[in-house]
Amino acid sequence: RDSVVLVDSDPAAHARFLAAPEQLQVGEYTLTRDASRIEYVQADFFEWEDAGAFDVGIDWGLIEHFPGERKTAVLHRFARCLREDGVQITAVPRDTPGMRAFYWLFADELNFGYRELHSPKELARILDSAGFEILATRNTPDTCIALGKPRR
Repeated sequence: RDSVVLVDSDPAAHARFLAAPEQLQVGEYTLTRDASRIEYVQADFFEWEDAGAFDVGIDWGLIEHFPGERKTAVLHRFARCLREDGVQITAVPRDTPGMRAFYWLFADELNFGYRELHSPKELARILDSAGFEILATRNTPDTCIALGKPRR
C-alpha cells in the first residue's frame, strides 16, 4: 500500500493540514486527498527516527530555509530515512530576476525566516556535497528540481 508520511514540528502547519479540504476543484480537475494514506507526524525532523523506511524522500521548498551546512544536515536526515535503493527529490526556488522580485514584493507575507534562492548549479553542488548522486534534473522558470540517490 502506498502511503505518505509528513514530518513537521510547527503546530500551525498541522492545523492547516487538518483543515485542508478533501477535494479541491482546479479548473476542470478535481483533486482528491485520501487522508487514510497520509500520516502526519508532528515532530522535529532532526530528532525523528524512521531509518531506512522510505522509497522516496521529498523536500519541496525546504532546504532554502537553512543556511550553509544546515542544508547538508537536512539532506543527510533524508538519506538516513531512505531504503538502500531509495531516491530523493529536492526542489528549491530558482534564483532569477523574476523570483527575486516576487520575494521582494511579497516579503511581508512570505519571508518569515531565512530563505535563499538557488541556481541549478548551486542545487547540484548542495546535493553533491551532501553525498547524493544526481540522477536527473528539471528546471522551470521559478523552480530547480533534482532527483538524487545517496552514495553509500
